[in-house]
Amino acid sequence: MKFALNKRHMVIGSIVVMVLTACHSTQPQLTKREQQAVEKLNWIDTTDAEKELSKSLQIKDYRLYSKGTRGGGLIGISSEQQQLALQKCGKKKTPGLTDVRYGKIHTQYVRKVREFATKFNLEMLRYCLNNKS
Repeated sequence: MKFALNKRHMVIGSIVVMVLTACHSTQPQLTKREQQAVEKLNWIDTTDAEKELSKSLQIKDYRLYSKGTRGGGLIGISSEQQQLALQKCGKKKTPGLTDVRYGKIHTQYVRKVREFATKFNLEMLRYCLNNKS
């Protein structure tokens, strides 16, 4: 009986170690700099382009999101439409976006932010060009 109890504890202990190891290995290890960069972009986890567009239209903020790069072009807007879009709508910096990538997780967040900004900008540009006087 005592042997069975010890064997059971070993099995349970082994399972716990495997589960903890599996959980730990799925958690990516971020450098301090990447963690800081991700924290600046984590607003995207709770942001919806349609809701943001609606809010912006309510307060008459027609500005489009710009890249976080030295050039600062508008995200998702073709090069042919950049100048017209800037004149009609204006621009605002995309929070936390820079031209530097600090790792895989940061790059994934940048991709999500750019997808959000593209969707927002294309909808807002359509509104600006058709409705804004």
